[in-house]
Amino acid sequence: MSLTALFLYVVWLYIPPYSAYFIGDDYVQFWRIREFVEAPLGSYRVFDPLWTDWYYRPLQNLWFLANRLVFLLNPFGYYYLQLIFHLLATALVFNLARKLQLTNFFAFLATLIFAAGGMHQLTVGWISSIGNIISAVLALAAIVSYLTYLQHPQKKHLLLLVTLFIISGFFSHELSIIVPIFIVALRFIWPQIKRLEILEAITFLSWLIFVVIYILAQMTRPNANISASGLDKDLILSAFSPANQLGFILASIAHWFNFELSMLTEFQVLDLTVLELLLGILLFLIL
Repeated sequence: MSLTALFLYVVWLYIPPYSAYFIGDDYVQFWRIREFVEAPLGSYRVFDPLWTDWYYRPLQNLWFLANRLVFLLNPFGYYYLQLIFHLLATALVFNLARKLQLTNFFAFLATLIFAAGGMHQLTVGWISSIGNIISAVLALAAIVSYLTYLQHPQKKHLLLLVTLFIISGFFSHELSIIVPIFIVALRFIWPQIKRLEILEAITFLSWLIFVVIYILAQMTRPNANISASGLDKDLILSAFSPANQLGFILASIAHWFNFELSMLTEFQVLDLTVLELLLGILLFLIL
């Protein structure tokens, strides 16, 4: 009953006041899939990394194509189908919380924070961000499926299901690349850990192969946003420096907790913020 009430609240919360309009980059999305509107059978081409120099998000392109064919140019259907996927992600968060052995109360609280967070307004209420929602659903589904496998190791088919979710995530958003890394880390901190089985090891190896292929495809395909050509090794190595890595962590924290990064950069010490230094010390102690 409480989850049903939460779903109704989320539907009310995210009803966009502009549901009769497309906004921002929405028009760019339609321009990208325009060639398939009259010939949708040719849409398999979106899986070709060389098909476009825009983001490599085939599932996002197929989503827009399917919505364009069904809802035409009426934004109402786009927004509310996207909202349904957010509700699916919300249900998976509750499932995940319960599998992590949280009580019903704390599982519901975690789900509420995820479902109704203010930072989601831009995502759930903007159809060009559908790649984020699709990738979130696939990531949560992969993690929940893997936790189910850990609890029921005899269900070997779940490893294949997790693999399918992970690969599908690669086709929805670039950040999905962290999902297999997270799951492998989860495997080795799971309290009921047992010896790694051969099938699991083979599965993890397949994920590594997919990650390498994905990175190579992203680095070699045409990209209107970034070009790897002409980059010298010092510039590439600097991206992996502790300062830049900590900066990435800070930016991620700022994004997910919905506050301005400038709040953390008021005090500078040797070009590093106080929080960056503290994070560096913490990482040093952990490692």
